[in-house]
Amino acid sequence: MRDVTALGGASTALRTTTEGDFLWKQLAEAKWGAAVRDLAEKEVTSRTGHWREYCQRRMCLKDPRQSPLDLIQEAHTDPWRHLVCCQLFSRTTGGPVVKTVIAAFLKSYTTPTSILQAEAAEIEVAINSLGMQEMRRKALKRMSEGFLSLDWQLPSELFGCGSFADESWSIFCRGQTNPRGITDRFLRQYLTWLRTGKSADDKQERPAKVNVTQLKPQHLAEC
Repeated sequence: MRDVTALGGASTALRTTTEGDFLWKQLAEAKWGAAVRDLAEKEVTSRTGHWREYCQRRMCLKDPRQSPLDLIQEAHTDPWRHLVCCQLFSRTTGGPVVKTVIAAFLKSYTTPTSILQAEAAEIEVAINSLGMQEMRRKALKRMSEGFLSLDWQLPSELFGCGSFADESWSIFCRGQTNPRGITDRFLRQYLTWLRTGKSADDKQERPAKVNVTQLKPQHLAEC
């Protein structure tokens, strides 16, 4: 998205092209799949009136720096993928196996459309080792549909997402660096690292890795 916007500033002709709804609508379908046509059309027409605004709200505004904390969210900064990651990581034991499962899942299901069109059993097999697969599958489907169809401002307006998703999205997808309003311990450590090069818990030496298994479940009980 930043590349397209940058091109738009290069000349009047390019700026006109990138601001045209046709290009942004094509971009939306290429990025999120064919379901955009049906789910987003009404939202764009009745609320924003422009595909550009629709797309920009759902894209990463700034690439975050990779830290030694090795938070799983650092590897998935596209907003939709980021929210999938938050949902799948919640209520797991954490660790390399969980990260591998999530990476494999997002390699197989690359867009909200792919989630919405997939068979229930297929998704549940893919996330079986994470536990609560039926609950997670329902949450993923409803979140993906809302991601495309709702006029949302914060992830917590989407099914299965809560305050942790808001905080993580604001940092890794929107570029927030101010710790104000951030309550999660590991997210605060990441912001401290951004400012100082050290995590908040560092004393003399940084541990090789920080355990990220205590991500808070957000609304999964509603699934």
